[in-house]
Amino acid sequence: MPGFQQNPYNWIKQAKALVLSSDFEGLPTVLIEALAVGTPVVSTNCTFGPSEILTGELSKYLVPAGQSEALANAVKQVLADKPNVENADILKQVQAEQVALQYLALAN
Repeated sequence: MPGFQQNPYNWIKQAKALVLSSDFEGLPTVLIEALAVGTPVVSTNCTFGPSEILTGELSKYLVPAGQSEALANAVKQVLADKPNVENADILKQVQAEQVALQYLALAN
């Protein structure tokens, strides 16, 4: 990437995959952002976040943190599989309408 980009989503969309190799995360929104633009993801299953985002069929692209060989194998697998990620469960949960309903429920 050529330095700072005001809008990185076009770059993420053009990627064949996004790889998150963190040991620790809070909520790795970059995984959700990649899925939202149709880019497959591979992630370490670090504490908090990735396993809540990569569910169902996508959970096979989660690998234990600190296992670089498993991460490399998962990258090879996602590139071979080319999974359709646009119907990921998490994307239904973070749609604006759904989030607004959750806020309204919290307020009532």
